[in-house]
Amino acid sequence: MLSACSIFRQTAGVPIDTRAETLIDEGKRLMQAGKYADALDAFEMARDRAFHRNTTVALYLAGLAAYEAGYDDVALQRFEILERLYPRSRYLEDANYHRALISLRNWRLGTRFEGLDQLIWLAEDARSPRLRTDAQAQAQLTLFEDLPLEELQQYYERPEVDHRGMVLEALAYRLMQAGRLDEADLLWQAFLAEGQAPTPFLEELFSEVEAPAPDPVRFEPNILRLAVVLPLFAQSAAYGRRDVIPANSLRGLEFYEGLQMAVAEQEGQMGNKQVYVQVFDSQRDTAQVRAFFSVLDSVQPHVIVGDIYNSESRVLSDWARQHKVPQMVPISPSEELVEGEQYVFLAHPSAETHGRKMAEYAWYQLFLQHVCVFSDRSSGTEPLAEGFIEAFSDLGGTIDTFFLSTNYEDVAIEQIPDFVDEVPDHLGNVGVYIPLMSNEESAGLIVNLLKQRNKEVVVMGSPHFRSRYNTIDRDTKDSFGLLFSSSHMVDPTEPAYRMVYDHYLETYGLPPSENVIQGYDLGRYLLHVLNSYDPAMGGSLDTYLRVAPTFEGLHLNYRFKSSQSNQQVNIGQYTPEGIIIVEK
Repeated sequence: MLSACSIFRQTAGVPIDTRAETLIDEGKRLMQAGKYADALDAFEMARDRAFHRNTTVALYLAGLAAYEAGYDDVALQRFEILERLYPRSRYLEDANYHRALISLRNWRLGTRFEGLDQLIWLAEDARSPRLRTDAQAQAQLTLFEDLPLEELQQYYERPEVDHRGMVLEALAYRLMQAGRLDEADLLWQAFLAEGQAPTPFLEELFSEVEAPAPDPVRFEPNILRLAVVLPLFAQSAAYGRRDVIPANSLRGLEFYEGLQMAVAEQEGQMGNKQVYVQVFDSQRDTAQVRAFFSVLDSVQPHVIVGDIYNSESRVLSDWARQHKVPQMVPISPSEELVEGEQYVFLAHPSAETHGRKMAEYAWYQLFLQHVCVFSDRSSGTEPLAEGFIEAFSDLGGTIDTFFLSTNYEDVAIEQIPDFVDEVPDHLGNVGVYIPLMSNEESAGLIVNLLKQRNKEVVVMGSPHFRSRYNTIDRDTKDSFGLLFSSSHMVDPTEPAYRMVYDHYLETYGLPPSENVIQGYDLGRYLLHVLNSYDPAMGGSLDTYLRVAPTFEGLHLNYRFKSSQSNQQVNIGQYTPEGIIIVEK
């Protein structure tokens, strides 16, 4: 840390103020005595005098004294004044160092990450060798000791993180200390595959580590095995009787048809590798799923795909857990399916992830500072609302939550006008998030009243704003540039999509539904993962799924970022020219 006594006075041709010099000297003595509040007063008096040779010194030292006294707001204000009024000051980098330290003790996660970004930048690029040393020591202390491991993983996964080698040093070391050697090793392999330059610390760290135990599932050379458990109602389908298949279950058959197309396409591009797919028709019957267990024992699949229904998926997870085989659940966004289950993965982002990603988009891309969230407390709405509120608050944003009555619909309708009136729109950086699911009447009323009241806000909504809320006026959606999250968005002009569209249309006489495209994408993704995974490198397949690089699909990208639910969410927007994808 920079000592107050090491500050040298500026010698530019500006007026000398002997009284200011006396005050600064007094402030330094008080700093040495640990009387930081008194020192702050002395430096402030020196700063407030007419501009003189030591004005910037006094301003910086006032911020430093406030920092030492624990007056973070005062310190930040002084450092910001220094940056604004004297951007070429020799003390600016030292001020930024202390601003970073203040950020690190902020309760908001986003602010802490910004402080760490600043420290790492100073450690690499500060002009002063002393400051580079101090910043590097503090950054390493934060990375190796202070930051919780879960937050460190989140920090490493941020796409904008610089100096990945320095961060990976701490993350890999701490994963190893926690006994998670396979995760550390796979992160290391991914780091090298990205073409990143290894640091000496990383090379030494991984040279001393024994290879993790191989995957418990048997992998024969050039053979990939999938088990697919879906409600197919195959007998009816075989006779062309799609009309007798329950509407909700038809999506299982369509999903499989898309997956089947992907297997046929990809197998021809995988050289001498053979793909074996064992299909099980669950018919929406948990007992039927359990009866498959003995057959699964003999098949020994590398991955199980299924089921599209939560009850059958939970039964299937019993077998996956016992045999340590990854289970990829298509379509369902229920985070509950992965809780306590090491081998269960959600191919679609969870509802919480939808909310969290919308919050990150609002903060990083829209620069919103204040968001009003409308919630009806329903089981569909709450996960999105909670994910958004937690993430936006951690990043440093302000949240107002308006709870609609869940007992009487008429009461909720009466509440909404008053809530809309409370939405502040004079700040210029305010948004409204409407994560309502299966509540089109309330969602539509909120949007319409925002327009009637001329609220100049950014409007964001749940996936149902695209897929189900069709009675809400399209011009109103367009006028707000309404944003929504989605697990399925395609570009119909994309050649790869047109190829799948034409192939399915030719084969089945129907255009492909969303379920077909989702099955096609998941089939391509899983074959890509199985083809890329090398058990000889050590580490289990479920760990590899967590850390594998992003795979680009037609309707959704796949990347789990050390979690068990897909962390890639589409953000779409209504415009007068049509719906566009603004983030994928």
